[in-house]
Amino acid sequence: MHCNGCALRQSSPGETPRMAQAFTAFFCVLAAYFVIRPVRDRPGAALGSISLPWFYLTIFIVMLTLVPVFGWAVARFRRRRLPGAVHGFSR
Repeated sequence: MHCNGCALRQSSPGETPRMAQAFTAFFCVLAAYFVIRPVRDRPGAALGSISLPWFYLTIFIVMLTLVPVFGWAVARFRRRRLPGAVHGFSR
């Protein structure tokens, strides 16, 4: 028989705060996905079905070029400076 809350009862005292952090992080990721989803779909609806493949192809090519640049930046710069630089660049 499955009991509710068994993972919390069987965890050691130090694991409970970490499980709460993991749950909160996962919840925030899912909430952000569902908040961004309509914003992401709006340009596709505005362009229409004929130009939609070109829209996604353009996004794919841009991401294909930016991901290696981001990987280079992560390998080259310190972790404390990188988030500010990335957000400053995207403004």
